[in-house]
Amino acid sequence: MKAGPTGTSWLVALVLALACSREAEVEEGDPLLLEDTPIPRIPDGGVPSVLNGELASPDLPACADRPIAARCEGSNDFPCRVSQLVPIAIDECQAELTCRATDWLTLSMDGEGCFSDIGMTRPDPALIACLVRILGGMRCPCDAQTLTQYLGFGTGNCSPMEPPAPIE
Repeated sequence: MKAGPTGTSWLVALVLALACSREAEVEEGDPLLLEDTPIPRIPDGGVPSVLNGELASPDLPACADRPIAARCEGSNDFPCRVSQLVPIAIDECQAELTCRATDWLTLSMDGEGCFSDIGMTRPDPALIACLVRILGGMRCPCDAQTLTQYLGFGTGNCSPMEPPAPIE
């Protein structure tokens, strides 16, 4: 005579079956949330330069005389870590300014490893000045490149250039 399934094995099978099923209540998101909004395209022709030579200023050391910043040095196999440095510098500036610049930003590096240009689709003088101060005195072990980062949505500006329009 063959032995059939015991009560314990049925109980184990039932527990396993119930453990793998779950229910979730999914709510419709707010259609006005910015997270649901697609990121705008980079303008035709790229992100326009906003500098007038600030990164080549005589107030800054010549590129060859600038120290190689530890923050942009990687390992022997990947010596250039500038793609990790740029978001950190942007976050530091935005935290220092206690505001959030928005839209597209580009940072260009020349062939000597120095930052040579900043571009913004929504220029913000305070953020630009902060980035020049942080990045203008350093050099990275990198080839020429341009890094583009989307700063996010919003209508704000870090610089108190004009008072906001009154709410009607």
